[in-house]
Amino acid sequence: TNGVTVSKTFNLKPSSGLVSGIVSQYLNSTLSNSQGASIILRDLATGQTFTAISASDGTFKILNLFSGDYRITASKEGYLTDSLFFHLTDGETKTNVNLTLKVSWVKFIGSVIYNNAGLPGVIVTAISTSTLIDTTDVNGSFSFDNAVIKTSPGDTTTFQITISGNGITPQSKIISVPAAMVGNIISI
Repeated sequence: TNGVTVSKTFNLKPSSGLVSGIVSQYLNSTLSNSQGASIILRDLATGQTFTAISASDGTFKILNLFSGDYRITASKEGYLTDSLFFHLTDGETKTNVNLTLKVSWVKFIGSVIYNNAGLPGVIVTAISTSTLIDTTDVNGSFSFDNAVIKTSPGDTTTFQITISGNGITPQSKIISVPAAMVGNIISI
């Protein structure tokens, strides 16, 4: 004011850092690339987030990053998230920031047998935190592919399995699944 000019010089830093890697997933003890995983990279100092989706080969790349401390997280429905912390210096290219997702469910398989033969058309229900329903096939077989279980060490998830249908007296049984069974196929 009063004819005085105020001048301020700003020194801008280029945001030329880069992070890339691969998201993998375990399924039935087999490690494979994970397409469609959500990647969130958070600058721990500013809270700024950057996002990406893993490609068909599981790869991702996030460009134009400043130096700083970061947390990167990969997530995908049906899988436990995986996270890493790292430091990025000015202009650094950090490759091999690899994340691995593990399933958070089990698969149940079984058959409804009557007079030593599979019984088709029987409704089978598995109830826990959600309800899964299947109908037995011509051989009396059924399956639940994605029965979500608790995954913390020592946790157990309880399922009530019920069969019902025309001319059938409904029957139930309780199945307890420990967290250590995550990703397994359980025959009931």
